[in-house]
Formats: sequence, structure tokens, C-alpha cells
Amino acid sequence: MPSNTKIPARLDQVLIAPYSANTNMGDEQLTEAAVDVAYRLGFDRIAVLHEPTSKPYMPQRRQVEPRNGFMKHPFSEPRTTGTDRLGAVRFVLEILALAIAWLAGPRSAQLPAFGMKRRRAISDIRASTCVIFKGGGYCHAYGPARDIAALIYLVHVAILARRLKVPYIFLPNSMGPFKGFLAKQIMRYVLSGALAIYLRESTSREYLHAHFPNLQACVVADMAYAIRPNPTERVERVMRDAGLTQAHALLGITARPIRPSEVSDAEWSEERYLESLKGVIRWGVSEGLQPVLITHVAGPRRSEDDRQVLRKLCNVDGRTVPWINSPDLSAEELAAVYGRLTILVATRFHSAIFASASGVPSVVVAYGGFKGRGTMKDMSLDEFCVDADAVTPADLVARTERLISQRAYAARTLAEWVRTTQDKHCAMRAEVAALLERKLRDA
Repeated sequence: MPSNTKIPARLDQVLIAPYSANTNMGDEQLTEAAVDVAYRLGFDRIAVLHEPTSKPYMPQRRQVEPRNGFMKHPFSEPRTTGTDRLGAVRFVLEILALAIAWLAGPRSAQLPAFGMKRRRAISDIRASTCVIFKGGGYCHAYGPARDIAALIYLVHVAILARRLKVPYIFLPNSMGPFKGFLAKQIMRYVLSGALAIYLRESTSREYLHAHFPNLQACVVADMAYAIRPNPTERVERVMRDAGLTQAHALLGITARPIRPSEVSDAEWSEERYLESLKGVIRWGVSEGLQPVLITHVAGPRRSEDDRQVLRKLCNVDGRTVPWINSPDLSAEELAAVYGRLTILVATRFHSAIFASASGVPSVVVAYGGFKGRGTMKDMSLDEFCVDADAVTPADLVARTERLISQRAYAARTLAEWVRTTQDKHCAMRAEVAALLERKLRDA
């Protein structure tokens, strides 16, 4: 299968959604992968939505144009009673604006009440030959209003694209669960209008088949598996600054804030989650491994900043735990850092994917949808996965200990998985090219 699958027809602009941020390493790599797909298809211009609160992510090897979206995130501040109320008001206003834009259709780009940024956002969608939704795990909702707000914020470009009759494609994503009538209806509208839907694990396909039986979706694999670790001098400096050498057998740990809405157990406890990670740190020290904390995501919102959790883990029983806290590293450089580990205990799922590029296996603490458990199941490594709402110190240590004893088997399994994903991604690009060509010809 050729790596470049360009479409004979003229392709003007592609818009890559949802928002991208330069502070989320997994998001950075997924944006890079989506830009690469657009480039290989032969688009003349590649526009990328970015978080208004962060610096636009600019891929190093491709020329792209940053764009603002139509909606703003209603809950961008740290959660308090005051910000919840303010966010609720913002959410109502954003939904009202989206509803007006949907009703007005193409005429919404001329509505003076929207202001220049909103009109420009609609014009950007209308001017696009296609909208590509990069991969990720953002398509889920556990029921609370905040989840619904976030879901609408992330898929609103698809809602507008369908209304404006602009084709859109979902690159490998995790879909579900969608709890509640409203979440299901939103996603039914969004997914039923897509030109193609690709999923990154079979659990999402099973969920969609059960709740939206008429939808067609294909399982590929997460686009971040294409990452190529880049061991630059900056990586060497970061390792030296943390006091880590090649002589150390390293036990990496990534952690993130977990909101109660991201787990299914109403009795979920952050304290138990933290004690589980501390238990792994204690076990690692007792086994002669050097634990090391790694910041994978540093924003763009405080509610997504890993450092909030890692600060609570950097000193265990009076022992300082080395911490690689370098948000300025690129995704490929960070992947090289993960490549230095013996094993990884990963709450940030893309940290496990980055580590797999170097054959480093992980114990995954799964949260927020099907991405973690679903992918580990597809790789036949689900014995090394535990749900965040069920994690305990004893269980997490037992899984980590088992992974150490089966490290060679897990590494071989990862290597084969990464190799086959490259073939699947190539076949997906060819299929997308054929779908777009047929769509343009029919139009």
C-alpha cells in the first residue's frame, strides 16, 4: 500500500478539529498524525483549531494555519461553586449561539450579532473541503451537565459541518459511553452524518453497535503509535538533571487529575488512587528499581494539569522521588524519555503508547471512556490494566510485579502490535482518499 495516497481532484482546505494544545503531549502527537494524513491526501491548506487559552501547536514538519473555533470552553477555570455557576451561564450562552448558527445555516456567517471570531469560524468550516477530527478519547459523557458541556464543545464543529454540508471524518477515536438521553442524541446526530468513523479499539465498536446499530465504523488503532522517539541532547540533559543514568532500572509513573465524572463508581476516592501509586513507588524501591515521575500533560486548563497530582507523589516516606517535569519537550523527545524506562505505570494512556514505541510495557490505570481498557484488551494485555475506580495499592503492585516477571512477553506483544498498526494506518489513508474522491465527484 503506498504511503502517499493523493486524490486527483483539487483539495483546497482541510480543517482539523477539535481543539489542539501545546501542553498535552498525546494531543500534540495526534494533531501531528492528523496533519500528516491531510498532507498525504494532498490538501493545499491545512488549518488546525487550537485552544484559545494556549499557544497554538505548530507541527514541526508541516506548514499549518491556526484557527479559532466557534465555541469557548464553558468550564475553563478551576472548579469552585462560583466558577460552576459562571460556567453554567457561559454554557447556556454558548449553546444558544450554536443553536442560532445551526438554524441560520450558511447565513450565520453574516450575522452581525456573532462578532468577527464566530463569523470567521463558520466561514472556515464552509471554506473547507473536509473536516478531519483527530483521534483521541474525548467522545464520552457519564451524565453530569459538565460532561454534556464538554462533549458539545468538542463536537460542535461536526454539528456545524453537517448543517453546512461539509463532509467530516473521525480518525481513530474512542467512543462512549454516552449516558443520558441528551448525550446519546447529540452523538447520534454527529456520528450519523460522518463520512467515515474510525475507532481505536473494539470495545467502542461493540458499544456503538449496541446503541447505534445502523452506524458503520472500522477499528484501526491509535494514531500516536506512529510516533518516532527522538533522543536529543535536550533529553540527555533532562535525564541528567533528574539524577538518572543508564545504570538505573527505571520505574516510570504518570498520573493525572481524575474527576468523579470520569469513573463509574460513585465511591471513587482520590486518596485510594494516590495511595495505590505510592504503593507502587514503595514496591519499586524495595525491588531495586528507581521510581521516576513524568509530567505528560501540563494544561491547557488546571483541571488537566498532571502536576497537581505529581506534587503529592514527589515525596514518599521522606524519600524524594525524581520528577521529569519538562513541558517544553516535544512529543517525540518525551517518547525518548519513556524509552529509557524498564516499565511504566501509566494513568495517562498516551504515555503508555509513547513508551510502546520503544518496546517499554505498561500497567495502565484506565479512566474516562474505553480507551485504556479497550486497547489493552485488543492487545491481549488487559491483565495489566486496572480501572481507576477499582484500583487498590495491593492490586496495582501485584500487576506491576507480574509485568516485571513477564516483561519480555509483553515487549514482544507490543512490538507486533506497533508493526501491524502501521499497516492499518496506511490502509485507512487509502480508504479515506477513496471516500473523499467519491464524495467530491458526486458533488
